Amino acid sequence: MTRIYKETQINILSELMAKSNINDPNKNAILNALVDNLDTDTKQFIIDRIFSKSDYIPVTKNCYFKIHKDNASIQQHRNTEYMEDIMNDIGLMEDDYVFGQVVSSKNWTDEFVTHYNQFSTELFYHDKKNKIKRYGLALSINDILVIEKNTIPYFKTIEHGSIHIQGVT
Repeated sequence: MTRIYKETQINILSELMAKSNINDPNKNAILNALVDNLDTDTKQFIIDRIFSKSDYIPVTKNCYFKIHKDNASIQQHRNTEYMEDIMNDIGLMEDDYVFGQVVSSKNWTDEFVTHYNQFSTELFYHDKKNKIKRYGLALSINDILVIEKNTIPYFKTIEHGSIHIQGVT
């Protein structure tokens, strides 16, 4: 099997996209090959990026992210793995988003693949003493909204010396 390097693949696809037009006899074959062979998460990712009005921030190893508390991947954790009021008080939840960190891509090699469809992550929940607890979970690339660490209220509080829990003196 001949290996085509990623940069070459990108150049080829870019060339194909640039030259594609309605009369191109191979356009349907190319589109069908992509649709038939890409997994659902990857197709959703590509379509979302095509129609998105905002700049995409790629997932990187150890990057921080947020995920909505009602996302199907984590909604069952509410009241079992964490209490929402505590998460808000200690800065591990804000505007209904839970925070976490990417550990690795779920591909079969040791190499991190930034656009892979699944990632090993650690969500930031709390333990019985209201200290941060990391909860491992595989998430889709479509579930992860990359953010900067300094936008997570918990870490802003830690960096300034102490944690203040509302209603507790």
